[in-house]
Amino acid sequence: MRYLHSGFSLRGRLCGKEAVGGERELHHPPPLLAAKVWEQIDSVMFSKEFTDLLLAKFGLTGATQAHHDNRMQTDRSGYSVGVHADSVRKLITMQFYFPLNTQSELFYGTCVHSQEQFDNRDQKCNGCAPCYRKFKFQNNAGYAFPVHNTSFHSAPAVIQGLGERRTALLNIYKTDIGKSRGRVGG
Repeated sequence: MRYLHSGFSLRGRLCGKEAVGGERELHHPPPLLAAKVWEQIDSVMFSKEFTDLLLAKFGLTGATQAHHDNRMQTDRSGYSVGVHADSVRKLITMQFYFPLNTQSELFYGTCVHSQEQFDNRDQKCNGCAPCYRKFKFQNNAGYAFPVHNTSFHSAPAVIQGLGERRTALLNIYKTDIGKSRGRVGG
């Protein structure tokens, strides 16, 4: 497994087969079938039509954008993301869930938070706070939201013995701020 940062990390990247509970195949380059699947996913997620649909859904049709990134990731035991609002560089955050068991459905969903919860978050536990609402961590589920300075959200700590939190993430960025990650889309 490749890690997002040098050294050991509690968050890593997944191959597509791992996301649905299979074992990583260690061939290099990736098997032709996996490459074709990723080409199909990319052709949809980075298409002008899909991007325009998301922008229209959230009333962002006049936004200057074209920079995307997507990744599949796994969060390991102990990993959490404290209450935060995403970078002002982002326009939209979209995440899909790949639970490995039904027990994780109750715990691993993304939380959304109010301004008050953000202001009173506990800095001693990585900025944790009660959830205002929580997305269910279920197969064929996920969420998307337009990013703004009060789109507060978090991910609870991964519980040892309950399994990893596996997700696919798509971000759409403003192009006028920079293209340091991802690629230019449709």
